[in-house]
Amino acid sequence: LVQSMGIDGISKSQVSEMARSLDAQVEAFRSRPLDAGPYTYVAVDALTQRVREGGRIVNVACAIAPASTPTGTLWQIVFVRMHCDPGTREYVERRTKEGLSRKEIMRCLKRYVAREVYQCLPAITGIKPGP
Repeated sequence: LVQSMGIDGISKSQVSEMARSLDAQVEAFRSRPLDAGPYTYVAVDALTQRVREGGRIVNVACAIAPASTPTGTLWQIVFVRMHCDPGTREYVERRTKEGLSRKEIMRCLKRYVAREVYQCLPAITGIKPGP
């Protein structure tokens, strides 16, 4: 990783010094008032994939960082539901047996989540949605 950034090497003490220099910024971020928003964000997650590399199969960690756009947020909600929610997992299995691709299933689930969120807007914002 360090070499990919054009640095020949870095010591533990240099890493500690860089981390220490970020402490004030991290603390400012963590203690900021949340009512001054809106704030953009990036959610980062990771998963492990088994891939063929150099003639053998190895585990590789993949970072997932959907953008803070509505589409990225919907993708993140659907991704988590597909892996953690039993009802959604059953839905995915059923739709897969019906011949839908994972991409098509994700699209259907994103539409469903968007409708769920849309129904919650009046309670959250006090604004009634249009026709």
